[in-house]
Amino acid sequence: MNNENKHIETEELIGKYLAGEAGAGEVAWLERGVKESPENEKTFADYKRLWIMPGVHSKMPETDLTAEWKALQAKLLLGESFAPPGSDKGEVRILKPFLRYAAILIILAAITGALFYFISKPGMKVLMASDAILIQPLPDGSEVTLNLGSKLIYPVRFSGSNRTLTLEGDAFFKVQPDQSKPFVVKAGAADVTVLGTSFYVNAKPDKPDVEVIVSTGKVSLKSGREEVILMIGEKGTFDKITGTVQKEMNEDENYISWKTRKLIFRDERLRLVFGKIEETFGVRIRALNPEILDCRLTATFDNQQAATVMEIIGATFGFDITVQDEAITVSGSNCTK
Repeated sequence: MNNENKHIETEELIGKYLAGEAGAGEVAWLERGVKESPENEKTFADYKRLWIMPGVHSKMPETDLTAEWKALQAKLLLGESFAPPGSDKGEVRILKPFLRYAAILIILAAITGALFYFISKPGMKVLMASDAILIQPLPDGSEVTLNLGSKLIYPVRFSGSNRTLTLEGDAFFKVQPDQSKPFVVKAGAADVTVLGTSFYVNAKPDKPDVEVIVSTGKVSLKSGREEVILMIGEKGTFDKITGTVQKEMNEDENYISWKTRKLIFRDERLRLVFGKIEETFGVRIRALNPEILDCRLTATFDNQQAATVMEIIGATFGFDITVQDEAITVSGSNCTK
């Protein structure tokens, strides 16, 4: 059974639990998982709040809601069956069972898959780069550098015939060679498979495709029957809409500038330059004069701060640079194209 089906089954079980219709074995399994860590308890509490909110009368005093909520938590911790506040008056139970399940499935799908990963896969770890870029050793001795805002899910220890991880966002991997266990990164509907190499994967949810760029070694990018083999310096692309994969030479020298903090520009328009600076440093750049974006720059910046980089560009073209927190404003006249 695949992970998606397991996720759906977990959501259905939570719906049954909250409706008081789960069996004793199901209740014990779910509550055991919830009590394993404070993170699980918090996530499950969010689900329960969303479940009871439709049954709370719009005019119910805040103190009544608090009391009901405490009573609900007490019942759950004691393993008693769940009856949402107001159910004896039909405020929630007026929904037929199949409608309740449909509602809870929609809510659960919209929140997060964290509970699924923590409970149904207790041997998994979730690494999230919420506040900064993370460098993390993996169980097999490999290493991942996770870009800001990205998430990686991987097992506490690799077992079986391969080493499988799931990536949402972008990351750079340095893989420890192991001919007997291929290293597989799942990026949506695409799989990136290697034996021992270093490569970059961009699987950001808001991008129309998944990109893989090889630094060393050889990598397979595959989806369904579509597959390309990538060598050093090549880029593979998986189109999320068409399901096709293709490869070409990588022409972006700055594809891991967010990791190296090194930027190289060769007669590039400032439109592209500013975009790459934004990606690298997590800043926002606004040009008051649109013609500024057509100016061309040749320069190398190595491990310098965003403000310093922008001041150098400003001095080069005679622009005025204003830096306020993470917002940078560029003003001035146009330049020779």
